[in-house]
Amino acid sequence: MADRLEVRLFGSVSFLLNDRPVKSIPTRAAQALLIYLLIQGTAVERERLIDMFFQASTPKQAAANLRSTLSRLRKELAPFLQISKSSVGIVPNANIWIDADHFDGMVAAGDFDHALSLYQGDFLAGFFLRDAPEFENWALVERERLRLQAIEGLRTLVAEHQQKHAYWAGLQAVNQLLGIEPYLEEMHRTKMMMLMRTGQRARALQHYQTVVDLFAEELGLAVAPQTTALYERINNLTTPPPYQLPAPSDQFIGRKAEVAAITRLLADPSRRLITLFGIGGIGKTRLALETARNIVQEKPGMFLDGIFFVSLIGVAAAETAVPLAMHLMQTIGLPLSGRQSPADEVVAALRDREMLIILDNFEHLVAANGAFVARLLAEAPQIKLIATSRERLNLVEETVFDLSGLPLDAPEPLTSDAARLFVAHAQKSQFTFTPKAADQPAIAHMCRLLEGIPLGIELAAGSVRYASCADIARQVEHNLGALVSPLQNVPERHRSLRAMFLYSWELLPPAVRPIFANLTIFPAAFDAKAALAVVGAKQKQLNTLVDHALVRVENGRYTIHPLLKTFAAEQIEAGTEHQLANHHCDYFAQFIAGRSRTYHRPTYLKDLPALVAAYDDLTAAWYWAVGQLVAAESEPAWEWVAAMRRPLTRLHYQRNWFHAARTLFGDARQRLEAAGWHDADAPMKQRLLHAQLTVAECNSARILGDYEGVVQRTEKAIPLLRENVALDDLFDGYNVLAGTSMQQGRFDELPLLLDELEAIAFEVHKPVLFGVLYVLHSYYTDFMGDPESALGYAQQALAAFAEIEDTFYEAIVLSGISQRLFTLERPEEAAEALRRSYELAELNDLTLTKAFAQKGLAFYHQNKGEPALAEQALTLSRQLFIEVNDQRNLVEIDHSFAMIARERQQWAEMVRFLVAGLQRAQVQQMDQHVLNVLIYLPQLQWERGEYEQALALASFLSAHEALDEKQRAVLDGWMAEVEEQVTAVTRRQAEKMAAQLTLEAVATTFLREGLRWFATDS
Repeated sequence: MADRLEVRLFGSVSFLLNDRPVKSIPTRAAQALLIYLLIQGTAVERERLIDMFFQASTPKQAAANLRSTLSRLRKELAPFLQISKSSVGIVPNANIWIDADHFDGMVAAGDFDHALSLYQGDFLAGFFLRDAPEFENWALVERERLRLQAIEGLRTLVAEHQQKHAYWAGLQAVNQLLGIEPYLEEMHRTKMMMLMRTGQRARALQHYQTVVDLFAEELGLAVAPQTTALYERINNLTTPPPYQLPAPSDQFIGRKAEVAAITRLLADPSRRLITLFGIGGIGKTRLALETARNIVQEKPGMFLDGIFFVSLIGVAAAETAVPLAMHLMQTIGLPLSGRQSPADEVVAALRDREMLIILDNFEHLVAANGAFVARLLAEAPQIKLIATSRERLNLVEETVFDLSGLPLDAPEPLTSDAARLFVAHAQKSQFTFTPKAADQPAIAHMCRLLEGIPLGIELAAGSVRYASCADIARQVEHNLGALVSPLQNVPERHRSLRAMFLYSWELLPPAVRPIFANLTIFPAAFDAKAALAVVGAKQKQLNTLVDHALVRVENGRYTIHPLLKTFAAEQIEAGTEHQLANHHCDYFAQFIAGRSRTYHRPTYLKDLPALVAAYDDLTAAWYWAVGQLVAAESEPAWEWVAAMRRPLTRLHYQRNWFHAARTLFGDARQRLEAAGWHDADAPMKQRLLHAQLTVAECNSARILGDYEGVVQRTEKAIPLLRENVALDDLFDGYNVLAGTSMQQGRFDELPLLLDELEAIAFEVHKPVLFGVLYVLHSYYTDFMGDPESALGYAQQALAAFAEIEDTFYEAIVLSGISQRLFTLERPEEAAEALRRSYELAELNDLTLTKAFAQKGLAFYHQNKGEPALAEQALTLSRQLFIEVNDQRNLVEIDHSFAMIARERQQWAEMVRFLVAGLQRAQVQQMDQHVLNVLIYLPQLQWERGEYEQALALASFLSAHEALDEKQRAVLDGWMAEVEEQVTAVTRRQAEKMAAQLTLEAVATTFLREGLRWFATDS
């Protein structure tokens, strides 16, 4: 057998002959010469070898040294060497394996994984040859060439692992890359993300500090803003991510290839929206959920902000995206401030999130929500969507995944996915069910008749308690034939399901059939109590429907598949639909009225989850009541509207659903106007309701900052409310006017409005009205420069809300009290008020109030000379303002952080926050804050040695007409500090430069150059 030579040159050098170390290469020169010959691969002239390895010797001595070296190499390696009088080389096609040579070949072939497994260190790492500069130069060039190949190969490998979501393998590759080149900052960020994606959050945060120390100590540089931003993002994430997926109700059968295919699509960065498209009952929802569960188990770091399942059953098909956006906010748990449109709030909340959202049953929302979905994908680049739908969304971003029935063919009986599903569900219906040999053809035939559609198969399997498999198959076949003639308008793809539904319907006890049909009155999920009250469904009957697989139950709430609901609704007895809707409306009118009678906050909070869960039913009941009122003006309709109107207002305000409230009451007002209920000659009862709805709508519009027509319409409504002694509504009307005047800065109008509000409050004598009244008084007296009176009113408001234990408003009022106490120089009391405000805000999930409390505490600690506590409070406040997307307050928070950095002379950190604040201020058009940032630029430029530029900018800003006194004091103070260091020449040059400046140009330059300062300053 031919000898084999193995040569390893990456990391430590080694030579193995037939797997044993070669001992006949005693000198470093001999090793170097052999390495050179092996890498060259072709014969090399002796003179070239002498110049390369023995340059320090005389020509005669050098030739002798070469002969001696070759002689030693020949002892064990003769079969591999080809030596002549003029040249030396390696025998062609010799049995030699060289790691560097194989590395080159694998890189060229794109096999980076195997290539980089060979790269155990730099080429000839630690291998040096004295007095041989030619060899050292050659080795250096070769080392750098291979090193760059390794770096690029590892970059490619890391990117591939990222795309495949193979995070552990990616982490190994990035560690190897950083071992070769430790100063690739973007790869350090990649490592932080890989650590986070593998569940190592603490190590990811620790690695940030390692990078900060490395760059500071080795390079004298600060890390880039992107690295710090990533640290902050990871710090705000949770491990593991939130997964909001319903628990599986049964075994998932089949569809493995589909799960894998959808997972691959989600891994593709270009695939943002995947629509699982198919008929009802084909298994779209279950496939989406199983794909999500597969990701949770196999690739848990794929979506760092979680995976959320959003059922759209019951979400109203409206002309705008408001219902869908609100439902998303509620289901995902996004904070809703109510100050922007729900669509804007969703986009803002998800803009920086990495999340998978499953939008289930989207078909009825396609028309009104396509633009919203497209906007979400455009502005939230890390969001991915799976939509299940019977209609395509027809968006550019959409990838349509067509879904058909389960496979029907298999080599063995009952082993097809369709047959396995039948057996599994039959055993759920009757656990003793075991298919006999005679059942096998019937099951196969039945699955074929049902085209492998899971919903049909589940319905069929639910019938095994009542009929044999053969009987079920015969009946389905019979129904299919019957459907051909009378129901030609039924889509072909639905006929098999309808046939199965009809059979399931016939199997139901006669008394249960109308119950099932009538349950379709519920727009979404319902509970047993509502089912009993509205349609007379007893628990035993609900259990029967569950047994027949027609209704599903989870956590005490029942749901009906949308397609089955369509079929069942067709079975409602003719002429009973109106009565059924009346029953539904009556129940939910009483439902919300009974839970809203008291202003006692703890009691209301206890009932609030039930009200939120019933929201779809409540809005359906409201629209029915208004419709019936306009159509027939029946007494029950008047009672329903009266029972629901104010409780619905309260529910919307408690949840910050101001857009939905404006839509709900605005739609009702428009229907009344279309019927002439606002006309001067209309009956008083009609005009009064129109006035009440107008005030409810205007109050929502006012809160949203949409003032158009609010004052005029409210002023028109008030006389009607006063004439009819509708005092609660009258108070609301004056509150709308007072709030609008205050928000628009018309404080001279407030005294008369406050007098009206006070008179009503004393007449009605409800604590909540006094609370609102005193809050308005507090704002007004504070504006008038009377903080003592403002504090007194705020404390009266607090007492009023405390009387009914309304911790919601107590939290807000305490925030205002703290501001008055700070003004009165009573900081300890102010801090205590803020701490209490934060506690109550946390109890009521008031994110914005919590943010203001921490912002106030930061101010308190800063003034007390407690910078660490101030910074801690600011950090928490910043996180909370980010959560609710309050950009205006974030501008102020960023400025506070910049000032902390300024005090510490941490110029890089100061620049980072000034740039962030300036970017936000420009977007929000906060011109005064733009100046608030720019006044600190001269000091930063001075610290960088840019003296003329600093003086020029200071001179320009000092002359700016928009500069206020505080800003001017900052500039004047700094200029006084540097006055003695300024020469006349520098001053003259600066004055010339100042004449060329504009505010916009200065801001633009700082945004462009500021981050460069940050990246190069330590």
